[in-house]
Amino acid sequence: MKNKLKKYLPFTILIFITIFLRFYNLNTTARFTRDESSDLVRIKQIIDNKDITLIGPIAEGNTGIFSSLTYYISLPFVYLSGFKPVGPVLATAFYGTITVILIFLFFKKQKNIWPLIFLLPVTLSPLVEISRWAWNPHFIPFWQIVGILTLYSPIPINLLITGFLFGLTIHQHWYAIFSCAGLAVLIFIQNKKIKPVIKFLSGIFISLLPFVLFDLTHPPGLFITRMLYFSPVSLNQSFHFSSFFQKLIIAPYQFTDYLTYHQTIFTWLIITLTLILIINNICQKYYKNNFFLIPVLFQFLGLSLISDPIVDRYLIPGILFFLIWLTQNSSKIIAKIIITLLIFSSLLSLPKILHQNNFNTNIQALTNITQIIENQINSNDKFNLVVLQSPDQNTKGLRFRDLLKIDNIQILPPEDYSNPDILFVITYSDNWEKIKTDPAYEMDHFRKNQPDNIWKIENSQWILYHINK
Repeated sequence: MKNKLKKYLPFTILIFITIFLRFYNLNTTARFTRDESSDLVRIKQIIDNKDITLIGPIAEGNTGIFSSLTYYISLPFVYLSGFKPVGPVLATAFYGTITVILIFLFFKKQKNIWPLIFLLPVTLSPLVEISRWAWNPHFIPFWQIVGILTLYSPIPINLLITGFLFGLTIHQHWYAIFSCAGLAVLIFIQNKKIKPVIKFLSGIFISLLPFVLFDLTHPPGLFITRMLYFSPVSLNQSFHFSSFFQKLIIAPYQFTDYLTYHQTIFTWLIITLTLILIINNICQKYYKNNFFLIPVLFQFLGLSLISDPIVDRYLIPGILFFLIWLTQNSSKIIAKIIITLLIFSSLLSLPKILHQNNFNTNIQALTNITQIIENQINSNDKFNLVVLQSPDQNTKGLRFRDLLKIDNIQILPPEDYSNPDILFVITYSDNWEKIKTDPAYEMDHFRKNQPDNIWKIENSQWILYHINK
């Protein structure tokens, strides 16, 4: 009994820490912008209308259309939460926790692994952050670790299933295709045969086949055609070798900086030590110890081809492979130092992640504002809202409109500010004289009026004004 307790107690503690870091204080700190509010509306429409669709949100810049995979894996949590804004975040936290547990299972199969590395996926800043933010790319590590476990399992068609699972990472964000290509190369190197690679790529093709069929049956298509003709890697984009090499050189720094939560000293230390360890493996002919960096390298190469700047979420597909590379080198002192530095830098960043409270977060404050508005109006009231004098540049308050829509509250359209009898002003300012002189045209019909009600929203800087015409 004591031996079993000694064996399982550390993992039990780590799992509880994982749960805490992913679920604690979500109502205040989870990001909730128009992206997240529109996703919540779509999920409710799927439930209400039983509208099964492949079409998800359109990427920034109209460069592509995501699948609706995130909607379906989040749907149970949204439904059980009563369509509350925190529902999708609970889904992300749940899958983030499962991801860490599955990483533990993979780590336990490795030989000569340094025990402290089990703390790394629990605390690593990017893995904590993406588990507390309901967004398509943040589910990529979940599908990856399920795929990796399948790849090294005795399942007869493991390569086909692995390909299918990695195809789902492309559903989450199509830039994950670069790491998938890297994994295909890794499978070829490990097996020294092309047949396993074909099986893996066939699995990816099966996963993406619905998009192909959709485009063929809905000309001119949305998914593949948009990617080919409107994406940053389409043929009509200008390509410069100087830009490619510049981005390729900078990418490792950006990746490491993401891992350290943008703490420059730790970033440079880890880059230096990582480079030393890679070179040391090559010099000692331990080539296998560097194999899992191949998907990371392919992610860098692919992102260097695109015209868009490389941002953090584009680097997510490389994180798991970097962790696996560390496990395969964890018996070496340099790897142990890298692991320690990553854990320490992550611990320094956790207070900010767990307690951030700004206009992009604080779901509870947004919910409170919406509830107050609903309580102040009658079914026949013509009303509108505007967001002024705050860090939120979306003056139309589209995320508030989405929350009202979920509750079946009819608000005038965002272009109609001449007909409302009631206006709600959502702001950071407590000075009505300053607000009513704001040059925003949305205020034109209410400048001469005084607020009927004013609410200071608890645990936030938001203030809500209620004005009758």
